[in-house]
Amino acid sequence: MNTNQQTNGNSELQNAIWRVALSLDSLLLNGIPFCILSDTAPAGFMKKLANDLLGDVAALEACVQKLLPESPHASSVRITELRALVEQMFDAVTRLTMLASMMPTDVVTNAAQIDATRKQCIAKIEELEALSQISEPFYKTRSKDSAEAMDSFLANLEKALEEKRKILKSQAAALPA
Repeated sequence: MNTNQQTNGNSELQNAIWRVALSLDSLLLNGIPFCILSDTAPAGFMKKLANDLLGDVAALEACVQKLLPESPHASSVRITELRALVEQMFDAVTRLTMLASMMPTDVVTNAAQIDATRKQCIAKIEELEALSQISEPFYKTRSKDSAEAMDSFLANLEKALEEKRKILKSQAAALPA
């Protein structure tokens, strides 16, 4: 492989990794506010976000297999772990659709799981970037504003979910029996 092919391959791999990172954030920043906190998303929107993310993970896997044939086991293990984490994330976000019936402790636990799982996904993405020798890692080159917005969203998630849970509870109590 010549230098130009290596550069193009690295760029293709970097783009695939960035798509996964962006889809992960989209699931949280679009899925939770529009599907859970405000109910303004069209039917199936959350599932579409999850399918997009899983599709991006599959595309990353295909890209890694094509461009990193010399380290298939190491990259395959990380992608398998990333896919499992993505599925855990989707499960945690999907549980929020039952927000009205959740106990406050369940809201706290679920919000903490979303944050912890996202951090684990980031670690797997960074491991793949290091393994792939990506020149511009996503989280290290991300704009400060974007990173702060995501951090703020996650820091305030528990409070926003608990406020929405209380609203849903009061609405349910106001319904005629």
